[in-house]
Amino acid sequence: MLQPYQVSYHVSTPIISCSWIVLAAELWAYYLDNQKRQLATGEETWRAALDNEVELWGERREHVAHCVYVFLSLAQIIRDGTPYASYFRNYEHMAHCAGVVMDAVRLEPDRDRIQTFVGRVSYNQQCF
Repeated sequence: MLQPYQVSYHVSTPIISCSWIVLAAELWAYYLDNQKRQLATGEETWRAALDNEVELWGERREHVAHCVYVFLSLAQIIRDGTPYASYFRNYEHMAHCAGVVMDAVRLEPDRDRIQTFVGRVSYNQQCF
């Protein structure tokens, strides 16, 4: 049986520092087709994928995680003034990710369970 490629999302680059992204416990599986027939394995396959010579397909859970971490990256950019890649200004991508996360929430079986205190209204806020 083929084993999924283990990915640890621990990134530290001049563009963005994401030390809070550590998913080593999660085994992400990537495929060379969108029917999950051919698992992406081996150094040559990954080298080709990173050189944009082959297409990779990921599972929904990885897609949802990607969107969550895009939002956390935006928060870091706003908080720290971190330099960022231009795709973080792509509103269509952010709207797409918001839809992906909301679709996942709608599929959550106990989404109607009380889980959070809403908080108090604060009128002492400033815009930057």
